[in-house]
Amino acid sequence: MSTNDRSSIARRFSRRDFLKLGGTAVAGVVLAGCAPAAVAPTAAPVVPTAVPTAAKIKANIDTLHLGYDNPNWSHQVADYVAREKGWFKEAGLTNVDCIVFDDALPPIIGGGVQFTAADTQPVMEANLNQSVDLWYLGTRRGKEDMIFGLAPGITIESLKGSGKEVSGGKVGSRNELLGKMMVKELGLDPEKDVTWITIGGGSDTRLAALMNGSLAGGNIQVRHIKSLTDAGGSVVYRKTRTIAQDGYITMGSFIKANADTVTAFMTCIVKAMQYLQKPENKDEVIAIMEKNGFAFSQEFKDTYIDGVQILSADCGFDIPDMDNYWTELAQTGEGAANFPWRKCINLEYLWKAQEANGLARRPATI
Repeated sequence: MSTNDRSSIARRFSRRDFLKLGGTAVAGVVLAGCAPAAVAPTAAPVVPTAVPTAAKIKANIDTLHLGYDNPNWSHQVADYVAREKGWFKEAGLTNVDCIVFDDALPPIIGGGVQFTAADTQPVMEANLNQSVDLWYLGTRRGKEDMIFGLAPGITIESLKGSGKEVSGGKVGSRNELLGKMMVKELGLDPEKDVTWITIGGGSDTRLAALMNGSLAGGNIQVRHIKSLTDAGGSVVYRKTRTIAQDGYITMGSFIKANADTVTAFMTCIVKAMQYLQKPENKDEVIAIMEKNGFAFSQEFKDTYIDGVQILSADCGFDIPDMDNYWTELAQTGEGAANFPWRKCINLEYLWKAQEANGLARRPATI
């Protein structure tokens, strides 16, 4: 689906670099861990209710530093499309760069970047449990692929009662829960027929283990399918489902000082998401990313739509999908049951962005 090559324009920073970018604020977050932020998130910052048209939306500053904790093209594609198509510039954002770093939260909290995207859980828990003035603005990935692969020579029948080792990543994680859901649908008892083990290093490591036969089965990604099948393995489960797994975030202090810029950013991102989801724009989007230093295999180009379909086309989500996300985390003990996620979210800017792009509000209310 993608490559680990990062843009020649994107810059990678270590945590030490972020102490320089974010100053003592970042250092405080890194060293103090769960210490409360100076400004506690008592309520989502309030914005005017009027919704301007896209043509009238203007940022109140001209420079944005954006960044993501993954060099994967899909984490950054909306930013590059919005910049290269001139939509950021039309909104008054004439200087926009995108950097790559190790961990999403320290740089956004410390002020090294103004916007990033991060997994839903740590963002909302930082807001509610650690009193960090951090706000979820809208969904980036609104779907996830559920794909289960088998090593060469392994079949579902051969796994029954075998105790062979399979993996969804870390034992006890939500990813493992998804693996168990897939295995159960395939007719196996996930607790008795197979043995779940931890394999670090992400899905690329699981793919390698499947291909060399040291792992019987495991969760994989779209980009792994051809490599696995070419090696004699098989894909026995493949579905895509909706889930609010990560989202765009910023600090409450930035919202209060730069409300127009938050509206402008979200409007441009939603416009880019709409654009890159259309099959007829595939070649242009790939060309934009290649211009910025990304490299893509022919396999990726052939499965482009599979890669972009997990991105939320309107940066919105449906309420049951957010509820389901937290329910699954509670099942694995990774999250609290009945987590009050509504207290950690500010959709006023998303709604403006959706309406400015001619879209209905989603969700219509929280």
